[in-house]
Amino acid sequence: MAIALVVIAVAVVCFLAFSTPMFVFQSVTTDKNSYSSGEKITVSYSNFGFGQLCTCGPYLGIYQLVNGKWEGIFLHEPSNFECINDTVVGSQDMGCDVIQCAPSMVNEKKSFEWDAKIFTEETKICGSRTYMHYEKISAPAGMYKAGYGMAETIFSIG
Repeated sequence: MAIALVVIAVAVVCFLAFSTPMFVFQSVTTDKNSYSSGEKITVSYSNFGFGQLCTCGPYLGIYQLVNGKWEGIFLHEPSNFECINDTVVGSQDMGCDVIQCAPSMVNEKKSFEWDAKIFTEETKICGSRTYMHYEKISAPAGMYKAGYGMAETIFSIG
């Protein structure tokens, strides 16, 4: 009877490990807790465990604390539209439109060097149409959070 219970328990754990992402642990860290304005920031992040490995997500996100609320910031330019002869031309990064997941052993470690620059968003007019224009600027002084899956770490700039 005890052996049967152990076999059932192992089968349930294996089923959960390969059918849900709950056995995958994420971590995220920065190389320091405080940075000067314009200083490069190294963000390291990882997955470890058994579970669903998906081609899209979880994503590494950087957030800024604005009026007591965490707001996501643009680390890359989401579109490169411009106005030429009263016509909007360009393209937009739509991200991943198909998510494919497969059960697997996950042991992934990556790092990202952020130049502490963000893209500001501005609505512009071109002929009779409006479009979003993005400009790269230094990240303003303040509190920031790096998030990856369920893991997060807080740091300051300035």
